[in-house]
Amino acid sequence: MNKKLLKPVGRICAITVCAVLALAWTGTNAHAVYVIDGKVTDGKPTNLTQRYWLPENPPYGPANLDSATIQEITGYSPLFELYTANPNEAASGPYAASYVTDFAVDGAEAGSAADVTYVSGAPWVQNDPVILYVKDGNHAPIHYLIDISDWDGQESLQLRNFWLGGGSISHFTLLGGAAAAPVPEPASVAVWSALGLIFAMGAYRRWRRQV
Repeated sequence: MNKKLLKPVGRICAITVCAVLALAWTGTNAHAVYVIDGKVTDGKPTNLTQRYWLPENPPYGPANLDSATIQEITGYSPLFELYTANPNEAASGPYAASYVTDFAVDGAEAGSAADVTYVSGAPWVQNDPVILYVKDGNHAPIHYLIDISDWDGQESLQLRNFWLGGGSISHFTLLGGAAAAPVPEPASVAVWSALGLIFAMGAYRRWRRQV
């Protein structure tokens, strides 16, 4: 076999490995944004594009809704707490270490917004369905239940325009049904692909020395 034709193969493999790893790095740091706009007009959250429920008072008072009640309202069962955040305490739930929540959002009215960012490399929510429960104190609507099952678990959640002009986000909770089968991050797939190419390069070099 012509060695002159084989000589560039090692260089091509090396370039390919670098490109794959670069794509892996980009994939872990370029997640999209999922917006949830709770602005109310004439008593209705007209900006919400997701399916939602507004439990009324009565029969649902200002007390926090538990999982059983949320199941009853939404018709989804079972539902489990995945992640809860509020402005004054550390996050809780099985995914407490997977997301970081910032309630001090630049340009937003105090108490009306939150940014939830996925921690790259951590487990992420893959449940179906996923319900976002947003709670105030006594301002109508007291409770928001929003179906965000089309959220991929890694997009940054942006909560905006909740209780403008009075009230604020007391806390929010992500609840989910059964967990889906884990899907490897693009970075993991890319790294394994790169390792495969490195192995191929080593095998090629050993073969070349024997030719």
